[in-house]
Amino acid sequence: MSKFVDATLSIYDEMNSFPADYHHDTEIKRTQTHQDGRCAASCFKFSSHTGTHIDAPFHFIPEGQKLDEIPVNKFIGTGVLMKFMDRGPEAEITAADIRNRGELRKGDILIAATGWSDEHFGEKSYFQKNPYLSSEAAEMMVEEEITAVGIDAPTLDSSRNLQQDKAPVHKSLLGNGIYAIESLTNLAAVPEGRIKVYALPLKIKDGDGAQARVVIEY
Repeated sequence: MSKFVDATLSIYDEMNSFPADYHHDTEIKRTQTHQDGRCAASCFKFSSHTGTHIDAPFHFIPEGQKLDEIPVNKFIGTGVLMKFMDRGPEAEITAADIRNRGELRKGDILIAATGWSDEHFGEKSYFQKNPYLSSEAAEMMVEEEITAVGIDAPTLDSSRNLQQDKAPVHKSLLGNGIYAIESLTNLAAVPEGRIKVYALPLKIKDGDGAQARVVIEY
């Protein structure tokens, strides 16, 4: 019998977001309660890349697909979860590392499990010293024609590259129509191997990205 794991961070008021001037602080306000009205209602304000989210190709590629242009079937698919839990801060996951963990198939959704979100989300170091993919690993994924790659860290690139306005992994993957799933969590609960991924984002018109509820079936 299949088991399901929720790999999604909960969104909450004042939740940390990537430290960049184009990201807003998270605000969640209850605008009506059961005590002062006939129902409860809330208003939300957060970046398109806060919490567990999907990066559409348009995030880094001006001519890339926007979120609402990605066929919905691409957000549900089979793939493989590979574990790199023994890596430390700023660890690079290379093409050789991925080859040594298993086989990639055309159309796969690859999930790289590092344990980073579970150990460091909410800390300053979460956005500064995350594990990341190497440029060569991204190139290999392009060659293998996978559909998407996800990681339980805030970004697929090294934080140093992003701080220097470089994003080689994003540009390689998104530039070839491979979308990203970032800030996953709870991946230790999923055995390494073949999986099915459900990663449905909010349907934002002309979106560069959006929050997604990500569930892994194994």
